[in-house]
Parts: sequence; structure tokens; C-alpha cells
Amino acid sequence: MDNLTHTLAGVLAGETAARLAPERDSALPPRVRRGLFMTLMVVGSNLPDLDFLYSTFTGSKLDYLLHHRGHTHTLVGAVAVALLMLTVVGMWLRRRGVRPTRQDAVWITGIALCAPLLHVLMDFGNNYGVHPFWPAYNGWLYGDAIFIVEPAFWAAVAPLAVLLRTAVARVIVTVLPLAGIALGLALDLMPIAHAAALLGLAAALRVFAHRARPVPALTASIVAWTAIAATFALSGRLAARQLDAELAHTLPAARTLDRALAPLPSNPFCWEAQLAQLEGEHYVVRRAMLSLLPGWMPADQCPTRALEAPTTAALEPVARPASPTLQWHGQLRMLQADLVQLVAEHCEAAAFMRFARIPWLQRTDDGWLIGDLRYDREPQLGFAELALHLPPAKCPRNVPPWIPPRQDLLQTGRLATRTRTRS
Repeated sequence: MDNLTHTLAGVLAGETAARLAPERDSALPPRVRRGLFMTLMVVGSNLPDLDFLYSTFTGSKLDYLLHHRGHTHTLVGAVAVALLMLTVVGMWLRRRGVRPTRQDAVWITGIALCAPLLHVLMDFGNNYGVHPFWPAYNGWLYGDAIFIVEPAFWAAVAPLAVLLRTAVARVIVTVLPLAGIALGLALDLMPIAHAAALLGLAAALRVFAHRARPVPALTASIVAWTAIAATFALSGRLAARQLDAELAHTLPAARTLDRALAPLPSNPFCWEAQLAQLEGEHYVVRRAMLSLLPGWMPADQCPTRALEAPTTAALEPVARPASPTLQWHGQLRMLQADLVQLVAEHCEAAAFMRFARIPWLQRTDDGWLIGDLRYDREPQLGFAELALHLPPAKCPRNVPPWIPPRQDLLQTGRLATRTRTRS
């Protein structure tokens, strides 16, 4: 998720914790304790994303791909972030001459651990992925349920516009849903009906917060947030089933290795799909738009999020008929053996495959282009595309142990190569 949404989640959780924590048996004044809880949740909800600093120092795009959502986005990393924050809080309390009670320590420790864990859980929701169980398991896990920026969550925190104490904070929380809706409409990513629904949700929650006590108002906000996430999660499962059914009918000869799904903002009915498939000796990546309600919004009427724009990968039309449920937006066909051989011989390609979920490959005059179709949105090289030269100028250092998402593609390719060699 984006850091604004992480921050709002931290504010909501921190405010709720401050309202629920009993004041009795606490050595902290209510205002100090509330500020401390809020700070811990907001800071802890953003600290895991400081992993980008590593690639900032090295100046390497590949380092960013490999280390973002890396070790700080794991259970071990969450404990480390919590210990860091607890150390700073302990120093701050000693400087103020405050000795927290056991109850204070329990709440502070719980919040310090909850904040980075919440960050990892939220990041799991989209198709970028996390690997939270390192070092026990180094594979990527993908939620494929939430768009990276989801304005519906901003609408869900509307009660904070009533409960937060500073005028600046209340104004920000009030303006955010309006800004998100305006941006979605301006970019043609959000139907007017969905924008109206978000405005209605924010207005209803704010009216309720005016009339209810703080804890019920915060509970309503958390319930709305959870319901939004659950709606997208359920829609994502339905989209995966519908897509599999369409592929079985439309591309019966293709073996689907993976399908990366992403909904449109505040739209659980339109899903962008990126496919990694095998057809004989060829590896094929395809892009499509899926509609769960084709009778109301056919796939060709879903906002495309620039799917028709030129891409780095030289996509060709998919020679299959479209339907109200599935609209194709290009494909790239390549020899599986070329990708397997390049990964075996080129250290940068091998490192890149520890990130790429829907990898693609194409020749250039002086080497290869390799990328991940999930993030190919422009004709020039984007953040998930690399120009590979032969031989490589230098091999990347400190490559993390992530299991390549397309290990299945590499393994079947090696097996096929060995079989052909023996025969």
C-alpha cells in the first residue's frame, strides 16, 4: 500500500488504542499516552518502507526490486522494528523521569509490535507480494486483492475528522476522500456510481461519529475498513475462478503458471490480469481485463489504466476473441529455452528472477531486455525493466535468498533442455 494509507491505518489504530486503554494504573497522563500511542502506530506503520534506503545508497534499480519489501517486511523484521521503537521510547520516558507501570509496558509493547505487522499485512493485499516468513520460507506470497492506492480506505476513516484534536489533522482527514475521488474521476479510473458510494460512506460515518461516543465511532470505522478489504478479497477469489474458466475455454492448449490480479481503485468488479503461460516450447505472457459483472460493465468498458498505451515489451494482439467478460490487451511470445539459458548464464537476469512474477524477455541489438509485465506501463524502461548486456558489466551484490516466483518456469525449462540434449 501507499504510505498515506499506512499512515491513516496507524492513526486509526493509535486513536482506538488510546480510547480503549484504561487510565487507571497508568503512569502516563492521558494526553501524553495518547500522543505516544499515536506516534508509535504511525511511525511503526511506515518504518518497514525504509528498506528503499539501501538502493538509494547503491543507486541500483535491481537492488530496489530485490530489497524493497525485503527483510523489513517479515515477522523477524517486524520484531526488530518494534525493539528499535521500544528502545527509543524507553530512552524518552527515562529522560522525562517517567517510570511506566506494567499496564503501560504491555500496551506500549503491543502497539510497537502491532504497527509493523499491520504494515506487512496491508502490503500482502496487493499483487506486489511479501515474504513474511523469512528465513523459514523465502517464497513470495501475493494477496491479489487490493489496488496499491485505495481511496475507499480513506473514506472509511471519516470518523477521525470528528475525533482528532488538531484542526489541521481534521481538515486533512476530511479532504482526503474528496481528493481521492477527484483523482479517480480525473484519471478515468473510477465510475461515477463508485465515487458517489464513497462519498455516501464517508458522509454516513462522519454523521455517526458526531452522534455516537468515540469508541463506537472508531469501531464503525474499523468495521468499514475491514468490510472493504473483505469485499475485495472475496471479489479477487471470484475473479480468479472466472478467469480460470475463461482461459480453459479460450486457451485450452495453454498451461497457466500464474495469474497476477489487481482490481481498479474502488472497483471490485473490474480486474486487470497478467498471465504467465506455457504453450509447447514457448513461454507467453498476456494481459487482459476481466469483468465480474459483464451485464452491467463489460470488460471493454472497464477503465483500462493505460493498458492500451505502448509498453517496453513489444506486445502483439492476442489472436483470440474477446467477450463481455474478458478483454485482451496484448501478449508477448518467447522461447522458454532462451529465458532459461539467459538466467543460467547472466547473473543480473538470475537476480532479477528472484523478483519477477510475470517475467518477459526480448532481444535487442546489443543484448536483452527483461521485465515484469505487472509494471510495464511505458515504452521506455520503467522501474521493473532492465537492459542486459553480454557479458554483464558486473554482478549484483547482496542478492537476497528469495525463491524466484517463476521457479516452475525455470525448472521445467531446464528439464526440457536436458531431455533434448540426451536424445
